[in-house]
Amino acid sequence: MSGKNLVEEDYRISPYEGAVECLVLGLRTSEGVAEKHLIERTGFSVSDFSDSIEHLKSEGFITQQEGRIVPTEKGFLYHNTLSSLIE
Repeated sequence: MSGKNLVEEDYRISPYEGAVECLVLGLRTSEGVAEKHLIERTGFSVSDFSDSIEHLKSEGFITQQEGRIVPTEKGFLYHNTLSSLIE
C-alpha cells in the first residue's frame, strides 16, 4: 500500500437518519424494534415517526405489540420498500 488514505469521502448521517436506519434494520427481523431500544439508541421515539408508523400499519406492513414495532408477513415481503415509507 502506498500509505494513502483509501477513503475518498467521509459521510456522516444525521441523528434522524440514524433513527430511520435503526427502524428499517429492526423491521428486517422477526423481533422488530423495541420502542425502548429506539429511544435509548437514537434519542427518537416512535411518536417522532407517527405518520409513517400509522401509514405502515394501515397498509398492513407492521403491527405494534407489547412495546415493539413488528413486521407482518406482508412487511417481510416488502421490507425493501419500508425504508422509503419511513420519514
